[in-house]
Formats: sequence, structure tokens, C-alpha cells
Amino acid sequence: MIRQKRNREDPVVRRAQILDEALRIIGEQGFHGFTIQQLSARCGMSNAGLLHYFASKDVLLAAVLAEIEARQVQIIAPLVAEVEARIAAGNASLADVRSFFRAIIARTAEEHALGPFLLVVQAESIDSGHPAHVYFQGAEDAAIALYARLLAGYCADTHVLARSIHAMMIGLAQQWYRSGTRLDVLAIWD
Repeated sequence: MIRQKRNREDPVVRRAQILDEALRIIGEQGFHGFTIQQLSARCGMSNAGLLHYFASKDVLLAAVLAEIEARQVQIIAPLVAEVEARIAAGNASLADVRSFFRAIIARTAEEHALGPFLLVVQAESIDSGHPAHVYFQGAEDAAIALYARLLAGYCADTHVLARSIHAMMIGLAQQWYRSGTRLDVLAIWD
């Protein structure tokens, strides 16, 4: 009997494919709504094959969140660095801070798979028993602290304004996705 040599995909590429598909399926069905079987079928692999990469749904969710954070840092970090450098140099304006917030809204409008995932999992993670509860609490706290830092000197209570801006961003994203992305979120934000 001649054994046929199996053509295996590069593990790094396969892992990235699984994460991308997990992002989509969780955005559609929620963390508790999807199964490993559904994800493995969408990825064209067996359950055991998928579990080789991610030992459980919780491990998979943590990996998706880490991947999203890495992608966000690549895009958002330079924007933060730019506005913070202008603030440190003493030549920042409120227009610079507004531009920063607008760029974040634009980013939301560019990522069609990311938004539903984040909105669905954020909502689910209100439950303190959800595996992403601590992650989203930390992300929210970090965003509000950053916004407050950027708004220092432009209003009396930066934390209240920062929290309000954060809530408006999430609310606009929800409305945009609920409308089938028909709303002009940038025009509304402006």
C-alpha cells in the first residue's frame, strides 16, 4: 500500500485562518451560540484538528481577543503617539483630539467583521462569569483613561466626558451595524 503524502498548511497560516473564521462566527452567533463543530466545519477541518490549535472555546476566545488587540495596537498606537506628542510639546489643539476620536470612528466603519464580534461579545461579557468579562472591563477602563488624558485641559471633568465619548462610540457602532451599515457614522460623529 502506497501512502499518499498529506499536504499540510503552514501552522501559522492555518491558525490565522481559524482566528479569522472564529471572529466571523462569534460575531454572527455569539460566544455561547457557536460550537467547535460549526467552526471546524467552516474551517474545513476536524474537531480534533481545530482543538490541536486551540484546546477549548475559552482558549480560542482569548486568542481572538489577543489578535484583535494586536491589530488595534498597530493602527491606533501611532494615532495615540501622534496626539500625545503634540500634547507633550504644548502645541496640541482640541481639533487634534477631535481628529483622533474621528479616526477611531472611521476605523470602526472599515472593519466589517470586527465590529459585530466586539459588540456581541461586549454585550455577552456584561455577565461576570463570561470568559471575556475581565478583558472588556480592562479595555473599557484603559480607553476611558486614555480619552480623559487626551481631554485634559479642554473641560472641567475629563472622566465624565471621556466616559460619554466612549458610550457614544459604542452606541454609534451598534446603530451602524443594526442599520446594515447604512448610516453615515462619520457624518453623525462630526
